[in-house]
Amino acid sequence: SRRYVELARRLSTRNKAPIPAELKKQFCKKCGEFLVEGKNAEWKQAGELVEIKCRGCGFSFKKGN
Repeated sequence: SRRYVELARRLSTRNKAPIPAELKKQFCKKCGEFLVEGKNAEWKQAGELVEIKCRGCGFSFKKGN
């Protein structure tokens, strides 16, 4: 899946077309893996924020609803 994320990012920069926000939030910003809840990512609800932790590299980030 890292390869497909890399290709999507490369195509978006080459064609000057942004990656949709829905898909962009599902990529790990550090290792580039596509995050799937329960398989390779942990999702925790903390108020209005959602904390997402990648199990592949351990990177965690927060996003708003």
